[in-house]
Amino acid sequence: MKGKLIVVIVLVLAIIVAAVFYFTKTENTFFRETSLYKAIPVSVPVFIEAGSLKSVSAKNAVIEQFAGLKRTGEITGWIQKLDSIIKGNNDIQNSLRSEPFIAALGFLDEQNLTPLIIQKAESNSRQRTLENLARALYPESKYTYTKIDYTGYRITTVTSANNVNVLNYCFTSGLVMASTNLVLVQQALLQLTEPGILNNTGFIKLNESVEPLPEVSIYLNQKLFPDIIAEWVNSTSIEAINEFGGIDRRNHYRSIQGFKRYADWSQLAATINNYDLVLKGKTVASDSLNHFLAVFYGQLPVRSQAENVLPGNTSFFTSYTFSNKRLFFERIENYNALGNAYYKREDLIKKIELGLEINFKNKFQSLLKNELIVANTNIPPNPDNRTTLFLLEMNNKSKAEKQLDTMLMNYAQKKEIPVEDLKNTIWVNDNTGFTIFEFPFPSFPGIWLGKPFSGSQAKFGGFYKDFLVFSNTEVGLRDYLIDMHENNTLSKNSYYQRVKSNAESKSNISTYVNIGRNLNLTNEFFNGETAKKINKNKALAKKILAVNWQVNSGKEIFSNTISVSFDDGKADVEENTESKGNLATTGKVETTGDSQTTWQCKIGNPLITKPVFTVNHLDKENLEIMVQDKSDKLHQISNDGTIRWSIEVDGPVMSGIFQIDYLANGKLQYLFSTKNKLYIVDRNGVNLEGFPVVFPAEATAGVSVFDYDNNRIYRYFVPCNDKKIYAYDKEGKIMTGWVFEGAKSQVTTPVQHFRVKGKDYIVFKDRNQVYIQNRKGEPAAKTAAEFENSLNPIYLVSSGNPKMLATSTKGIIYSIGFDGNFEEKKIAKFDDGHFFRAEDLNGDNSPEFIFIDGKELIVTDESGTVLFTQKFANTIQHQPNIYRFGPKQKKIGIVDSKANRIYLFDIAGQPHPGFPLQGATEFSIGKTTQSAKNLNLIVGSKGGSLYNYVLD
Repeated sequence: MKGKLIVVIVLVLAIIVAAVFYFTKTENTFFRETSLYKAIPVSVPVFIEAGSLKSVSAKNAVIEQFAGLKRTGEITGWIQKLDSIIKGNNDIQNSLRSEPFIAALGFLDEQNLTPLIIQKAESNSRQRTLENLARALYPESKYTYTKIDYTGYRITTVTSANNVNVLNYCFTSGLVMASTNLVLVQQALLQLTEPGILNNTGFIKLNESVEPLPEVSIYLNQKLFPDIIAEWVNSTSIEAINEFGGIDRRNHYRSIQGFKRYADWSQLAATINNYDLVLKGKTVASDSLNHFLAVFYGQLPVRSQAENVLPGNTSFFTSYTFSNKRLFFERIENYNALGNAYYKREDLIKKIELGLEINFKNKFQSLLKNELIVANTNIPPNPDNRTTLFLLEMNNKSKAEKQLDTMLMNYAQKKEIPVEDLKNTIWVNDNTGFTIFEFPFPSFPGIWLGKPFSGSQAKFGGFYKDFLVFSNTEVGLRDYLIDMHENNTLSKNSYYQRVKSNAESKSNISTYVNIGRNLNLTNEFFNGETAKKINKNKALAKKILAVNWQVNSGKEIFSNTISVSFDDGKADVEENTESKGNLATTGKVETTGDSQTTWQCKIGNPLITKPVFTVNHLDKENLEIMVQDKSDKLHQISNDGTIRWSIEVDGPVMSGIFQIDYLANGKLQYLFSTKNKLYIVDRNGVNLEGFPVVFPAEATAGVSVFDYDNNRIYRYFVPCNDKKIYAYDKEGKIMTGWVFEGAKSQVTTPVQHFRVKGKDYIVFKDRNQVYIQNRKGEPAAKTAAEFENSLNPIYLVSSGNPKMLATSTKGIIYSIGFDGNFEEKKIAKFDDGHFFRAEDLNGDNSPEFIFIDGKELIVTDESGTVLFTQKFANTIQHQPNIYRFGPKQKKIGIVDSKANRIYLFDIAGQPHPGFPLQGATEFSIGKTTQSAKNLNLIVGSKGGSLYNYVLD
């Protein structure tokens, strides 16, 4: 089964079921009216059988999720109109509400499913009632009623003033058949005299198994239903060269057409429980017709281990479980023997067996226990870069390891290479490593098992517990092993838990799809028109959280359980009902429980620095990332999430991570400082000669780097706990020309450099004083402003008459000119540990003031008028950061580390689309690839991973 097909099938069924449930109840059963079946055209892929039409006023949670869609609005509007007419007319109500009906859905020439309604209409009074209903829906004053002859039948057609056919109906054989599509009515009339579904062995067998009949049933003709999906699917082939030198063509349209071999007929009964849709029913499959589902004949349901051996960021998986392994493989071989690709499959299997010098199929079957799993983790914006997994449960791990070693040894000998070249060790922490291997035949899952396993590539393999695990990339396998070692499994995922709550404990086929994580497949899977609609309505698509489909074997009759969970709006919400100032807006914060990342890099330890984008001077198109973890290791990470190197420094990095051209040759180095040392390392993490430099005393703030004239003659300034400011030249030697003797108390924020009107100012502050010095450390100006300084840096306002802004511990803003004059401004009273920033957010040449006080964000204009406030669940422990989105648009970034959430607000307090996201550190926004269309956001997680999001 194809995971993407399952998503589309459920979307179709969800809309159908929701529409029916809008006006039907499900607490009763009814007796089947088989006379209606004879009018169902055999070309119809799906029909709904309902026991009665009963109007209810209760709202439907599923329909409400999609109220924003035009099509949904049209359907519900029409249903409400019909409902109103039936309620207002007792004759119509009494006549219609108690009788069964069928809604057969046909595609025909339109790209929308069109219903054909079939109901009993044996008496003249019933026919008059239905005629009255038609005229109530389409008054004769506005519509034209015309009777036409068709093969001896009289069909009434209703057309609008602009000659649009809105309804067609016919009374015959004690039935009424009505549709907006004339051809469907004509097909139903012809069907009355031809063998129909009542003559179909599969349908008869299915219908006999459905007892008691539920109030609403959906019937699917499995041979025809894929045609509905195919109308929306991309028919372009995706080509790739396989390990045999041939071309593999992946075509979603043909894959869906192949789904016609899945089974014969299916029936599903629907239950809607608030925001969960559950479909349960039966499927008939025939061994004689070579239906795929017949492969599972004779199997007992088995408990799947997928949730315990798949990572929490799984976007899709399908699991096959079986109680009789021999029978399963015997039947799958018989199924393939009757398929179109039999000889090609046999040829490829022989090539694998020749390369490994083993009986490939028999060997793997003997090692296997009773479960096979194929899965995808996160789907990145470029789906070609997705990670796939293929897992086999082993009977005996040690025996399986020996057999894999033998296979690799045989292959290495044939290729005359050391077997060690095929092996590697992945370390998930300092003490735990996993042996992995490169497998020479990565296409074997699909060759052996067919779809959906052909979607995985077994390029790299290793063992985790009793499972042999393959991935298409070494990074993907490494991330998988780290997730498993940290017990970050799918069983803990909230979306999976929702659908699991309605699932069976055992099954033979189980498929899970996280809708939001799969949306990046939209353009690959759907045709242009359909993809455009889905991309336009991604927010609505994400309201479908997850889908789980289980199939259990029986004797020619299989049981289905499909669970669909919708967004119930119960995200963690914090509201601020208190407003300050005339223009303040209150904020509402909603958390997202399952955000999607392009990649996740497992560092292992919690991150303690803001990730920093850095330039790779060898490849300026693709940036790199620097970050430090709690163990004091500094990591360089490539733009695809691979750790290039890690080095251990003597403590936490106190400064920013700067890039300098130390040798003035275009090659860039990293400069940073800890409490005790000044480091300069090259892009491979190697210290430059003469570094690190040991400070004379412990630093009280990070190093600052100045290049006054942009001539790469660098100066480094660092404050230390002896109250001195030390100035170093480019080579790391203390400058004798710096004459500043010392501050009155310790300087605890970095030294800053401002150039104003052609003059250079070196500015810093201690507990109570602001120092304004020249390049030599001599006073350039003195200010009488004395106040207890906060721990926030000084901000320069360069527009108009340039000035510096600093806050006291109580949040009073001091505006200090470069002549030493100052003014005070009190916005509000803040705690000692408040954060403050001054930034022009909207490009009007006036700064906005950004305060964080405990759990609250307050943003004001320069006059102190509050623009908006925002409360969070926890005390904010990091300064706000500012991000540029255009010449006149900057946004404010906030991190709530305890909640593992990051936020991004504009000047009006509106969150950036898709926020909040998961993250526990300060974050950086930029482009990891300079030619990319979208921005990337890099942030650390609570568990020691680095996340890369792509922003809309």
